[in-house]
Amino acid sequence: EKTSAPKTVFYLLLTCGILFAMMPIIFYPGVLFSGQLGFVAGALTLSLILLFPPLFCISMLSPILIQLIADQVEISGKVSGKVYGISTIGGICMALLMGFYIIPNWGITQPILFLSVFIILIDFALFFESRHLFISVAFVLLFIFEGIVLLKKKIFDTDFYSNIYYSEGILGQLNV
Repeated sequence: EKTSAPKTVFYLLLTCGILFAMMPIIFYPGVLFSGQLGFVAGALTLSLILLFPPLFCISMLSPILIQLIADQVEISGKVSGKVYGISTIGGICMALLMGFYIIPNWGITQPILFLSVFIILIDFALFFESRHLFISVAFVLLFIFEGIVLLKKKIFDTDFYSNIYYSEGILGQLNV
């Protein structure tokens, strides 16, 4: 149904943003669980736990956008080519930007949280007519983002162990 497609896009983007925001939170319990499975099985399990839900949701976005944009069957090929072309160019640019600049400078957790907040803000900006509600949601999301960052710092400063060294990079996180 074309009438339900905008709502579907809204909820899909909201779900993607929330799932991306949950990745740093799910990481530590996921490591504890998958660490008991062995190296290969643990790595595959952790990858599935962390990456599959948000990537599955984001991959559903292109066909729904094509359905929403293409009014006639005759232009559906042209529309799908443009949507997938923009998606491919965006994916290549983000991979290069993340791999060579953002992750080496800011680690993994902060960019993921920033992108999740960005996705949710874009979602609300596109689908809400009231700008006052959008501004309110933006401030709430910024406070949630800051809270998650502060919570992450609190996780490493516990009574159970002391944190001697911590770094994030393209190869992952190191916490000694």
